[in-house]
Amino acid sequence: MSELLVTELNYLAILVAGVSNMVLGFLWYGPIFGKPWMALIGKTEEDLNPNPIVYLVSFLLSLLMAVVLSIFIHHVDASIQAMSLVLGLLVALLAWVGFVGPATFQNNLYSGISKKLFAIDYGYVLIALLIQGAIIGVWR
Repeated sequence: MSELLVTELNYLAILVAGVSNMVLGFLWYGPIFGKPWMALIGKTEEDLNPNPIVYLVSFLLSLLMAVVLSIFIHHVDASIQAMSLVLGLLVALLAWVGFVGPATFQNNLYSGISKKLFAIDYGYVLIALLIQGAIIGVWR
């Protein structure tokens, strides 16, 4: 198994993947699903005036997600020697199916949130991971 050296990661791809997550979030929770999402959480636009620190932390978490996904993709690439769009998408999908989806679904079984809210929130995470995986998989 190859060792991961931080110099082997493409930090520009990670930065673009992190920014893509923020852009997707703006669109997903804005024009695409903003109104139904706000209704499902019982908030109005006036209620959602987050502190700029929230955006900074969100961006840093997006970068963390991209770094970890890049590490996963790197290790799979080292095993099969095939970095590509398909590989990036596959690793991202497996990360969602294996970790994000089950953990959040299990929590939501007990919290009782609606299926629509679950679909909006975790559909966003799935799409965000797929976009990040595509960017990192293609951009060596």
